[in-house]
Amino acid sequence: MTYRPDGNGHLVKVGPGRYRLNFSPSDFKNEKGAATEPYSVAVDDSVAPWIDRYLSEARQYLIDADETSRFFLPAARGPEVTPQFLSDEGLSQTGGYKTDGLSSRVKKLTALYIDGCPGFGPHSFRHVIATDHLRRNPGDYLTVATLLHDKLETVLKNYSHLKVQDGLRRLSSGIQLAQEELAAARRLPT
Repeated sequence: MTYRPDGNGHLVKVGPGRYRLNFSPSDFKNEKGAATEPYSVAVDDSVAPWIDRYLSEARQYLIDADETSRFFLPAARGPEVTPQFLSDEGLSQTGGYKTDGLSSRVKKLTALYIDGCPGFGPHSFRHVIATDHLRRNPGDYLTVATLLHDKLETVLKNYSHLKVQDGLRRLSSGIQLAQEELAAARRLPT
C-alpha cells in the first residue's frame, strides 16, 4: 500500500480526518480471480487519527521513508541498521519492500495482548474478521466475499466449516432459551 501527500497513492486523504483506499485489480494477487474491478472504499473515520499520527510522528523515522511511497516501512533508522552493521553481521539489505519488520511487530503485539496466543501476522486479520462476521451473521458469505475482495466460491470453500459449528451453537442457545421459558412457565401460578 502506498501513500503520497499529493493524493496519488493507494491511501488518499480526502479531507480532515478522512481517507480512502484505492486499488486497481493489478494490485491484488487474485487479479485473475475475484479482483477484477477497482477497489475503492472509505477508511473508517475512527482510524484516521491513527493514520495522521503515524504519518506525522513515526513514518519519517523509518527505513527508506524518503525514498519510497510505501505506507508501511520495516523498522526504525539508526546505527543498528546501517549497511556496515548488516555487513558485520553477515547480512545484506534487500532491495524493495521489506515486510519482516511489520510482520514481526504484529506477531509480537498479538502474542503480548492475546492471552495464550503465540502471535500471528497481519494477513491473519483477514481470517479473524471473516470468521467473526460469520459467527455474528451466520450464512452471510456474500458480505465476507465483498470484505475480503474475493470470490464467493473461495469464501464458501474456506469458511463453510463454520456452518456446523455455528448451527450447533445456535441450537444450544435455542435449547437454553427453551429451558428458561419452561422454568419461567413452571413458576407462574395456575
